[in-house]
Amino acid sequence: MDFGNKYVFKPDRNPPVGAYNIESGHNMSKASSKSAIIREETSPYRRPQENSPGPGHHDGHLTAFGADVKANIGMGSKYEFKPDSNPPVGAYDINSGLNMSQKKSRAAHIKEDVAPYRRPKEESPDPGFYDRHLTNLGANITHKMDFGNKYVFKPDQNPAPGQYNIEGGHSMTKSNSKSVIIREETSPYRRPKENSPGPGEHDGHLTPFGSDVKANIGMGSKYVFKPDKNPAPG
Repeated sequence: MDFGNKYVFKPDRNPPVGAYNIESGHNMSKASSKSAIIREETSPYRRPQENSPGPGHHDGHLTAFGADVKANIGMGSKYEFKPDSNPPVGAYDINSGLNMSQKKSRAAHIKEDVAPYRRPKEESPDPGFYDRHLTNLGANITHKMDFGNKYVFKPDQNPAPGQYNIEGGHSMTKSNSKSVIIREETSPYRRPKENSPGPGEHDGHLTPFGSDVKANIGMGSKYVFKPDKNPAPG
């Protein structure tokens, strides 16, 4: 087995680069669409040309904007303040103004009592009326209170950090779940061990890759440049 021979250029009858007729190639390779074919006129009838009006032809009766206004239009004179009989700022009677401007609702109109009966006024308690039996926070504390003394470390008989028996602590503190307790076998029956095949035990009939190839396989010979009759670059 090999990778074949060196490529040998063989010129043919095709035109060289730059000698192609691109337009004729397009006409020969692209499909002609009947809907896009424009043929020469063969009928003696000639449709008369349309005389379309030019821009502004239909606007001759219109005039420029504001051309028919003959009066003198200005922007007005400077504003001059003229006080009148209205009250100045801050002198309004807001209550009377609201009464005059707002609509009066008959459903909300409250008239004076006309009946001889007078309902007694309700005596509502004042703020804090029900809190007289209460005292200020801490008013009933007679002894002296403070925030305590500075913390003083006193070692005890507990083990120091790093001296704990973590496994023994877990056994003592964590509850034992019956579902995960693994006990020793107590039955006389012993299940035989499973003899699983080792790695490659089922591959004894296989051979290394390529060991059954007897032909001489090479990577070909070194490339040797051989100039031909073709023109050099440039």
